[in-house]
Amino acid sequence: GTLLDIGSYCGAFLRVARNSGFTVLGVEPSKWAVRYSQETMKENTFQGTLDDLPRETGNFDIITMWDVLEHMVNPLEEVNLIRSRLNPNGVFCFSTIMIDHWYPTILKDRWPWLMDMHLLYFSKSTIRQLLEKSRFELLYSRKYCHYVSLGYFLFKLESLNIFGIKYLSRAVKNTALHKMLIPFSFGDIQLFVCRKINEPL
Repeated sequence: GTLLDIGSYCGAFLRVARNSGFTVLGVEPSKWAVRYSQETMKENTFQGTLDDLPRETGNFDIITMWDVLEHMVNPLEEVNLIRSRLNPNGVFCFSTIMIDHWYPTILKDRWPWLMDMHLLYFSKSTIRQLLEKSRFELLYSRKYCHYVSLGYFLFKLESLNIFGIKYLSRAVKNTALHKMLIPFSFGDIQLFVCRKINEPL
């Protein structure tokens, strides 16, 4: 089917989706990222926001939005707009950071996702309210998994002043382990899969 990725950045997910058989379009406000997506990744990308996307592009079977919702001034308005661009029974998939979790509770102001560019932080309750108000049915949710190099992972742990990490980081710096990809998920980033609830006739 057709897939729109909001905040598509350099087009990596667009390529994965297209290689999986979807007809894809990305929406991205960064001019640099759009140029990279179009010229290097050869992906169909529109520069701007969903509100700027011409209606002539039609509606979509799936709309995705990875790590974008927390940057929105008005997430309900954005999700309502997403709903209006989905086909009947269309699917909305997104990930966002969750503040009602043991990890931010323990780290407090050292939680790595506390950033000026994150305007909002969500909880299970606020996500539920958001989906109810925008008429989406939650089908599935789970912890979101990132893949990073071991070197980067240790570098981030160093910033938390965890005992012994600095020495471990130095030990692997000039080895093949430094670039080894590892999955990690603390559970404070969640993936949600939702279906548009069709209006009654």
